Amino acid sequence: MLPTLRGGLSNDGFIRTDPLATASLTPYTITTDDGLVIADIDGTLITKLQFTGNNTDVLLGDGTWGAGGGGFSTCVSPTTFGGSGGAVNLNNTDNFHFLGNNSGSLMVDNVMIGATFCVTPSAKLHVLQNVNAPSSIGILAENNDLSSTTNPTVGLKSILPTDSSCSAIAAWLEAPSANIAVCQPYALFVPHNGGRISINHPYNDPAAIPWMFALNGAANSPVGWFTVSDQTFKMNLNAISNPLEKIKNINGVYFEFDTLNYPNYNFPAGKQVGFIAQNVDTILPEAVSDNGGPLSLDYAKITPLLLEAVKSLTKKVETLETQLNQCCQNNNQNNSGNSNNPQMNELGNSINAALSNGDTIVLEQNVPNPFAENTSINYFIPENIGYAQIIFTDMQGPIIKTLDIKQSGKGQLKVYAAHLSQGIYQYSIVVDGKMIDTKKMLVEK
Repeated sequence: MLPTLRGGLSNDGFIRTDPLATASLTPYTITTDDGLVIADIDGTLITKLQFTGNNTDVLLGDGTWGAGGGGFSTCVSPTTFGGSGGAVNLNNTDNFHFLGNNSGSLMVDNVMIGATFCVTPSAKLHVLQNVNAPSSIGILAENNDLSSTTNPTVGLKSILPTDSSCSAIAAWLEAPSANIAVCQPYALFVPHNGGRISINHPYNDPAAIPWMFALNGAANSPVGWFTVSDQTFKMNLNAISNPLEKIKNINGVYFEFDTLNYPNYNFPAGKQVGFIAQNVDTILPEAVSDNGGPLSLDYAKITPLLLEAVKSLTKKVETLETQLNQCCQNNNQNNSGNSNNPQMNELGNSINAALSNGDTIVLEQNVPNPFAENTSINYFIPENIGYAQIIFTDMQGPIIKTLDIKQSGKGQLKVYAAHLSQGIYQYSIVVDGKMIDTKKMLVEK
């Protein structure tokens, strides 16, 4: 038997029960004027709190009356439901309140659900799921209301006040593992077709809608980010064609984000470096995504193109090296055949070309070639030439050094490569502003 109400609401604002009074349980039909009703699921009335009108709140708090405090009962002698269950029916516009006394203690004014014996709850709502059954759920929030494009329906919401210390936590999810090397439980699990995850985007932001995970801001991982790339999942494999030509048409740029016109995006301020998606889309569309919002670029997908371009360029360099080596061997053979020529002996065996005409401008191949530290270049400037230069450049065109030839006749340049990186370089002879001849030399380190 359960205590029934006697006297209704007391003058101290709390609901009182008389433990000495009992009543027989009789089937009860709930009406719209009953207020708070506690009954078995078969309709048997356990107790009923009647109100004189609508908009009345039921308050359960820590009062000062009675030996055991306020509320329906104390934990030592809790209020129980008879039969196989019970229900609390809040009718009309009534609310159900648990009041606190702002004591400053974390261990008072709390509610415990699920404890098998009296324990002090350590949170405002402390749910202990201990049914000893698989697939149990501690808290289930279902919301069958409809959302709109401006007002979403929310299943579970946590809001904290503004925290200047930046240490508050709105949601703490913890699923420890007994052996982290073997398995790691899910602290957060979104099942297949369970919805999208958006962080720091405005609600229904077009930039976030197309993505399963949308982050408006920077992210950091000490171990990197991994993408599934197993060949098992791939088909129709084809080599990348003309990678070097494609890379030449992709333009890297410095830029700044427009934070003034797009304040909702968490763009970093200051000078940035990267690519323009519209430019990459014309060369490598596989790296650009257009899902109805702003264009997005997967920078990682440019890496295979860069790799193949480097391999293509390396192959060209190796071909040029072979050609240069063959050219040097031919020059050395020519020099050995001219050892008895008096004109050649004036400069020694290092001269790799004989002058057959006194009015011919001559620029010889450097010897040795390839070289690591230094090499020599022989030349001949006729007497009727007014102004001559030898200009050194790299393979992209920028001038490395310009030397003025102030005397006509035979000459020799000693070239030192201590401050040159490995690669192919060019040197040209320019006479009266006109380029006469150009040759290549290879520096090896």
